Order: sequence, then C-alpha cells, then structure tokens
Amino acid sequence: VAEAEAEDRNQAWALANEARDGAGSLRAAAAPSWSYGGKVVVATKPAGILAGDKCVYIYNAAGGPLDGASQVKLQVGYNGWKSSVTLDMKQQSTFDDGNVWYAEVDVSPEAVVLNSVLFDEKNTYDNNSGNNYNLLVDAPVDDDAYWEGVAAKLQEKLKQKRLDAAAREEERLQRSVARKQKAKEYSTEVARRKLSHILYTEPAEIVAGERVKVFYNTANTNLKGRADSTFLHYSFNRWAHPDSFPAAKMQTSGGSSWVSTEISVPEDAYMVDFVMGDSEHGGGTFDNNHGLDYHLSVAKGPASPPLYITHIAVEMAPIAKVGGLGDVVTALSRAVQEHGHHAEIILPRYDFLLASPLLQGTTYETEINWGGVRT
Repeated sequence: VAEAEAEDRNQAWALANEARDGAGSLRAAAAPSWSYGGKVVVATKPAGILAGDKCVYIYNAAGGPLDGASQVKLQVGYNGWKSSVTLDMKQQSTFDDGNVWYAEVDVSPEAVVLNSVLFDEKNTYDNNSGNNYNLLVDAPVDDDAYWEGVAAKLQEKLKQKRLDAAAREEERLQRSVARKQKAKEYSTEVARRKLSHILYTEPAEIVAGERVKVFYNTANTNLKGRADSTFLHYSFNRWAHPDSFPAAKMQTSGGSSWVSTEISVPEDAYMVDFVMGDSEHGGGTFDNNHGLDYHLSVAKGPASPPLYITHIAVEMAPIAKVGGLGDVVTALSRAVQEHGHHAEIILPRYDFLLASPLLQGTTYETEINWGGVRT
C-alpha cells in the first residue's frame, strides 16, 4: 500500500510540474471568453473556471458556422488537448434566438487552459478559425502553495482510480472463479450421470473425512454374474495416497445385480479411485473401465494439485501455424494454465524456428531421432 501511494504521489507531482512548466505558453493563446462583433460566442458559468471543479460551457451559434444546427457537440480537453472528450450539448430555450447551447464540463485539477471546438450532426466545425476556443482557468500559476494543492488533488484522484481498478479486477476474478466453479460442478454432475448405470455413491457428493457407500452394477460390466464375489479395490488421489486400503467385499441385495460397500474417505483425499474384481488379492477378472479405472472427485475436500500436461503437436500459433490446429493447441494450453495446471508443448524442430524472432533467447538442450525425424 505504501509503495502504491508513493507511486501516486510521484505521478501527481509529475503531472502538476508538467502543467506548471507549460502554463505560460498554454495560457498565451487563451482568454476568459470569446466574443466576435460584439456578440459573446463562448463563455462559462462561473466566469472564472476553477481547476478541479465543474463549469457550464455556453456556446452561441447564432451567425456562426453552426447556426441552425439541430445538434451541437462539444469536444473539450485541457492543457493542449489532454483527456479530450466529446459531450452532447443541450439547447437553451430561454434565449429568443434559440441558438444558445450548453454542457457541463469537469475541469481537471491540473488544468490551466481548456481547449475546445464545436461541431454539428453534419460534422461541420466551429474551431475559432483554426485557433480553437482556448479558455483560461483561474489559477495562480506562480504560487507554490497552489501547485501543492493541485498535486494533493491529483494524488487523491489517482488513488481513487487505482482503487476502482483494483475493485473491478477483484470483481472480475470473483466472476471468473464462480464461472469455473459452476463449470466444474456441471462437469462433475455429467461425469456422475454417465457412470450412474454402472457406479454411483451415496451421498452423491463425496466428502473428505466421512464415509461413503459405493454402488456397482455387475450386469453392465465384464463381472456379470459374479455379484456374489465382487470386491472393491480402491485408493485415493489418483492412486497416489500413501496409505494402503484393503479390498472391500461388496454385498448383494435381494438377488439384484447391484452390489455395494461402504468405505471411509481420508481427510486429505481429493479423488477416489476404483477398480472392481472377482478376487480379493489380485488375479481373476477385473473391471478397470477399459484401462482408465473409475475416478470420482471429492466435492468437499482439499484442492487437487495441478497436473503437468504435455501436448505433442506439429503446429502451435503463432510460431508454427498452417491451419486451425495451431490455434487449438495454443488456446487449449492457455485454458489449461488458467485452471492452474502446467502446460508444455513439444513441436518438431523445424529449421525456420532457429531464425524465428518470437523464439529469441532459446537454448539447445537435446534432441531425439524418431523414425528418421529429428525432434
């Protein structure tokens, strides 16, 4: 916080000093108001514009380039057109000629001059014959105390801007976390439904540190007809849990092909891993989900550690791209990283990569020969 506030203070003084140094030349071509032929064309209310405050900008279009316009816009900046904005002006109906327009303007704390031009719906401009309407800001530019006050106002403004940006970023992150959590819950529910004809649990959401009952349908697997001799072989955390868990005999229910057993989920479990077999100590027939095993996430438990995911591809945008595959590889890797995982991409060592400006600073580590192709 102290470092950020010091940066705000330094930036505020830099802006204030820049405005002070350029005040003389900027104010030389400015006036409190502009009149032609005895008619006031541009003025403000109050007549003395105050830095860091608001003023009403008043424009009389009668007899000028924008006379008869149905809409007048004000383009206004300060100190040489800094932070220029375009404002819609409103027509002042209390004047007889109906050609007077006005708009409220926020005056920056470091402003010494307001720069302005006006234009209509046809992009016809009134820019004071190419000189712009430059208006003096009521500022004692030779007073050190005045610029100290300017710097203080700017520092507060910069601080608020920084805090607002941090709040927006925090809100964005919260939305992102909520969106990812919702997607995770949805994908978990879909995974449960896909397995529900073979495997499900009660409760459906597995909780670390509690017991869960596992139900398994032998009729839909290669253990069909072996309900009386089905064992649950299980562990946790992608089979990496340090403890060993003995196979659990699954119990039948009323001659049904469904069997069940109850197990305890450790406090440090984030995933439950299953295979089923007709032998307690190995051998025999197993259902290992076609070599993938069965895995169920623990809904309420420790976070799963990040995975190390390697993509082996022939393209990767933007360094080696021919078609859409390069875009997919890059986008997928970024999405994986956004979920907290590590992503690595292995590409062929194309000769043009050695001269790629995007890969400057790379170092040679090793290469392999695979089927006559160097990688």
